[in-house]
Amino acid sequence: MHERIAALSRELGVPVTAVGSAFPDSGDAGVGSESVEALNRPKILLAAGDGIDQTAFGAVWFYLEKEVGMRVVPVNLSSLRRINLADYNCLILAGATATISGTSWAAKAAKLKAWVESGAAVIAIGDAATLLSRKELKLTGLRIVGEEDSTVKAAKDTTAKDTLVSERAKPAPPLVSPSAAAGSRPEFIPGAIFRATLDRTHWLTYGYERDQLPVFIESSRLLKPSERGANPVVFVGKDLTLAGFTWPDNTEKYLRNSVWATVENSGSGRVIVFADNPVYRGFWRGTAKLLTNAILLGPQR
Repeated sequence: MHERIAALSRELGVPVTAVGSAFPDSGDAGVGSESVEALNRPKILLAAGDGIDQTAFGAVWFYLEKEVGMRVVPVNLSSLRRINLADYNCLILAGATATISGTSWAAKAAKLKAWVESGAAVIAIGDAATLLSRKELKLTGLRIVGEEDSTVKAAKDTTAKDTLVSERAKPAPPLVSPSAAAGSRPEFIPGAIFRATLDRTHWLTYGYERDQLPVFIESSRLLKPSERGANPVVFVGKDLTLAGFTWPDNTEKYLRNSVWATVENSGSGRVIVFADNPVYRGFWRGTAKLLTNAILLGPQR
């Protein structure tokens, strides 16, 4: 037994330390306890290339490889069909993916969906979440606040056709344009900090000791609560703004009762969505543990 373990240690490059007992030095649970859960080793794909927000990609890559020490493999989603997904258990989509399309996308989507449903985890950050809700995937029931009100009728054409109207005779333009959204959906938040509330019974918030957490948002796409999954990080109550510029009579109205993080099951796998980057620009750390938990606890394979 000792010789076999020593050989495996050399072969795999894994240091082995002998202990004299299975009893713990402190606490009630030892390594053989039923209350100890084994975690699957993170084998991470990080989406890169066309359609991916390069700033978000860099922040996630730096946090995982340079700070946490998790190795990631960048992958261009256009090459997804050539990747052996069975070698990995987590895919991170950082930032917008609106340009991902093409005739071969359906085949890529089918492969990705089957992989997630087999027990893998996919983590979508910011606008990347919209990719997972597309009809080819339907990995999430994601809905955007105000999306149902986003269709705005075009302004009526007031160009004179048969009669020349002098500039002086033209009526003054309305104070509110006929084509304006009129506050029917969230305005773009140029970067502000808000108070979110945590569900500390959910595994995504493991390790947090307080019920509230400052989170960052730089977006106009606010998430509605998941109807088929969990909502571990939400915005409830009043006075949600902690710092930064917000729009009067708009931002807090639409932010209230929206969510910052959702978790949904898809087959045996999981889909974790963050409204914005948990490691924003490589310095935001209050929400970084949520990303780490998603990677460590999300995959089921």
